[in-house]
Amino acid sequence: MLEHALFVSDPARLSERELAAADRLYFGSEVCARLLPRPSELTQVLALADGAGKPLTFVTPYLAQPDLEPFMRLVAMLARRDTRTEIVVNDWGVHRLLAGRSERFELVFGRLLHKLKRDPMIPHYLEQGGAGRDHLRGTPLDVPGFLASIGELGFRRIEYEHLAQGLGDGPGDERVALPGSLYHPFVLVSTSRTCPTASLHQHPEQAPFPLAGCARECRGYSIRVAREHVPTLRLKGNSYFYENPAPPEPPPGWGIDRLVHQPAIPM
Repeated sequence: MLEHALFVSDPARLSERELAAADRLYFGSEVCARLLPRPSELTQVLALADGAGKPLTFVTPYLAQPDLEPFMRLVAMLARRDTRTEIVVNDWGVHRLLAGRSERFELVFGRLLHKLKRDPMIPHYLEQGGAGRDHLRGTPLDVPGFLASIGELGFRRIEYEHLAQGLGDGPGDERVALPGSLYHPFVLVSTSRTCPTASLHQHPEQAPFPLAGCARECRGYSIRVAREHVPTLRLKGNSYFYENPAPPEPPPGWGIDRLVHQPAIPM
């Protein structure tokens, strides 16, 4: 049986109807520390998830030193819950902070740590007879010992992308000890500490360098980037995504037992 999760980053866009239809709620941001939830937002989401009887997966981004204190305040809030919370880790420093707290949290190997081949040109390249199909549809988990290392580091789940070129078949469910989650329909192509969205109003010599402040402009709009032979890219905040509308069919051999639906770009 597949578990169906709902991924929402902005509490204002959390639909109680969609939450009721889901088995689990993913909440947070993978790509920007400026989008770390405020304590009041996390409190609101926890109340909605608990009220609906839905388990929570808290999604975390890569962090700089100034981000650690507000992040750990959120972790302390989650640690006070009666049930263990999954935390998706996308930063090795965050992993170090959370390692050894398995009594409170289930750590999940995030899709930023999972170095899949995300180039949106890959499907066109393969259609033109390009070589290396198996490699381009593979994951680093194909490397002997990598899966075992992920488990030894305390991770209990692995996140996968719904790549346009598809994922290749895995080594076999009997050999993959950790279950997996498949995100759809948005594929994260790349991310950066700079934010073109928030710096559009700046002088060209200053943009798009990091800003002193952030009004979360990315939540108001995104920019479409159209190029030949490439799915339409969406620049939202500091990150590029594309949408893969194909039905998310988990490939065999990876132990994928969860679909994570993103009704909007998760920022």
